[in-house]
Amino acid sequence: MIESEFWLELEFRLSRECARFPERGLRFLWCDGLQADAETVLEGGISWVCGTALISEDDGKSFVNYRFRLMLGPGPIERDDIDWGSLLPGDESSGWL
Repeated sequence: MIESEFWLELEFRLSRECARFPERGLRFLWCDGLQADAETVLEGGISWVCGTALISEDDGKSFVNYRFRLMLGPGPIERDDIDWGSLLPGDESSGWL
């Protein structure tokens, strides 16, 4: 999986995860896009990709930009070396958001 495919898949996966929240008011959150920053960040010995998620809090009437951090793993990791497919949470997993 290439990086652009990962972000699109994660967008839809994020929306499905929100729909499973036990809190009724949070089930209507959905993602309409993820924009990752160009550089990875090394902080506390962990590499991260940071970016912005466009989230609707009112069934698509408006959207809010939320900052996110995606943990890649220990040590410095070059973007070309990331196994993007391994970072995508499976549909059976929960509690990762």
